[in-house]
Amino acid sequence: MRRRRRNPAPSALPDLLRAIYPAPDQLDAARVFSFWWRELPERVVRNARPVGVERGVLTVHVSTSVWANELQLLAPELLRRLHDRLPSARIRRMRFRIATLPPLPERPVIRDRRPTPLALSELPEALARDLARLDDDALRETIARAARSSLGRLVEPPTR
Repeated sequence: MRRRRRNPAPSALPDLLRAIYPAPDQLDAARVFSFWWRELPERVVRNARPVGVERGVLTVHVSTSVWANELQLLAPELLRRLHDRLPSARIRRMRFRIATLPPLPERPVIRDRRPTPLALSELPEALARDLARLDDDALRETIARAARSSLGRLVEPPTR
């Protein structure tokens, strides 16, 4: 009978990422591509797609020369935003090429999981009593609002 090995200790996320993306440029590319999809307006994403990172240069395919020109003018601002969001990214410049764009990946559906605030009457009895003892109206309202929000119920939004 063979003995089963115990599971090793969980790996840290940076170690797992390095195992998946062994070359630093690959990891930079994954981060930059994610930034592109999340942070840029949809009209830009429809007309320009990052396709590679090599030696600190982000190559972006664009649909037309107009988009290439537009993004070339916006490149300093895009690089600043990129470095603000991803300081570890080693992107020094951007190159825009007119080419057939890769298909758009489907954007994930992000569910709003914010709690629905409770009504004032739904606060716990002990908290309501303690709030009633406060003399400062602004403080009482601030604490009540925070309590209603933090004690709110998570409501799943309707699925599409």
